[in-house]
Amino acid sequence: MSSSLQAAFPPTAWSRIAAGPDSEALERLCRAYWRPIYWYVRRAWNKTSEDAADLTQAFFLDMLNREAFHRADKSRGRFRTFLRASIDNFLRKDHRAALALARGGGRLPAPLDQEALELPDPTVGPAVDLFDSLWAVHMLEESVELLLERLQELDPLGGAVFEAHYLAAQRPSLAALARRLAVSESAARRALVRARRAWIGVVRARLLDTLTRPEDVEEELRLLFGDRLEE
Repeated sequence: MSSSLQAAFPPTAWSRIAAGPDSEALERLCRAYWRPIYWYVRRAWNKTSEDAADLTQAFFLDMLNREAFHRADKSRGRFRTFLRASIDNFLRKDHRAALALARGGGRLPAPLDQEALELPDPTVGPAVDLFDSLWAVHMLEESVELLLERLQELDPLGGAVFEAHYLAAQRPSLAALARRLAVSESAARRALVRARRAWIGVVRARLLDTLTRPEDVEEELRLLFGDRLEE
């Protein structure tokens, strides 16, 4: 992956959070993990939609007020594992005061995402699986958005081929795609390979910022891409 593409995907977990107060990093953090934590609270702690939303907001407010994100110990493992343990600890305590704060005007850096209240895929099993599944969805969606933005500058053909091949409801054949873009089929194939490598590279860079052991990145990539990692 080029250094330009890597720079286009700023880390939002261990490195920036541990660096100190950063409103942009905190906003991205809240947006990234709101939905997984909200649904984890609903499923694992059997809360109503209203209580889960309030508790999720209260949790983030509590972590921000205590500057807990900045004191997070990277040696404990994956960032999402740290968050899941933190929400469990928070909910084990008497959180009535925190609920009062959330309902009484406490504000997060990022507003409540109403999509977080939508019912996720009912085939997802235990709450922990749901947390990881929603985290994976966000990771891939955010990486695609930033990748396409950067490819528009660095590799417009790669961006066009990637968007048409991976994001379309029905994937066109490479031959049809090449005709649509007025390039040779071999050029379309090379552009697709470049874009895929860049996508995986962007995700890899982001994952490395959330892991204690770099060697775990391949396992995380397979969690995100499944069989598509080998395409």
